[in-house]
Amino acid sequence: MKTIVAIFLFMLFPLTVSAQILYTDISPDTLLADDNITPGQYQLDLDSDGSVDFFFMHFFYPVPVYVLSIYTQYNQPHEILVDMDNRVTALERGDQIDESRTTWLCTAEGGQSAGLSFASGWRGTGDRFIGLRVFDGQGWRYGWLQAQLPADESWILLKAYAVQMTSGTTINAGDTGLNSVQQPPVSSRLRIRVDGRFVEVDAERPRMLNVTVYDVIGNARLQRNTFGDRMSVDLSALPQGVYFLRAHDGREVSIQRLMLYERR
Repeated sequence: MKTIVAIFLFMLFPLTVSAQILYTDISPDTLLADDNITPGQYQLDLDSDGSVDFFFMHFFYPVPVYVLSIYTQYNQPHEILVDMDNRVTALERGDQIDESRTTWLCTAEGGQSAGLSFASGWRGTGDRFIGLRVFDGQGWRYGWLQAQLPADESWILLKAYAVQMTSGTTINAGDTGLNSVQQPPVSSRLRIRVDGRFVEVDAERPRMLNVTVYDVIGNARLQRNTFGDRMSVDLSALPQGVYFLRAHDGREVSIQRLMLYERR
């Protein structure tokens, strides 16, 4: 007998999977800004496999001096695109990210990881993109993270990220794979919650409810329909992994990412 535990990550709202690109909008945008020596931290799971790939730390010192760094997660081989001075390169929308870029750097060595500072092209220039790549055991998956950094580095605003799920395939900075499809509204009338091995979708009033669960490459793994104001969906038949649940009542759409863990 197996038990599946579903954990919702409410800060992140993945939109869709298209052309093998997995795109996640960080909603609301995450601001790292500190007024004391306690660092602000953000952990990034770029390819949504349930493990942290990179993390950010933002420090404030009484001088005042602000220090912002990005790290490869401990004991991981993943790499960050840097310039010749080993500072995080500021990419612009449309810049190509793939193996043709030769200055990649992994900052982790066993249980230690060194922080990388940001190149001057980041500061006070509006939105820019970090080039990232994760090793999936067979090859590199290339991706990006969109962020904004002021001239004095007193904060960083993290906005979105995406990864090309096909190893060795190019992704352009800012490419979401959505092909002009707009983000569906986050519904205030459709609520998703977990109850043991079940997901429950609650609607404001009785309607035809549709729930579809997708895997990370966009395959529909489960679909249910019912008329009413509540639907329970049993996820126990799905294997461990990351999924996207899309609930629709004919008027509004709510999308949520799930991580399913198997316990024996």
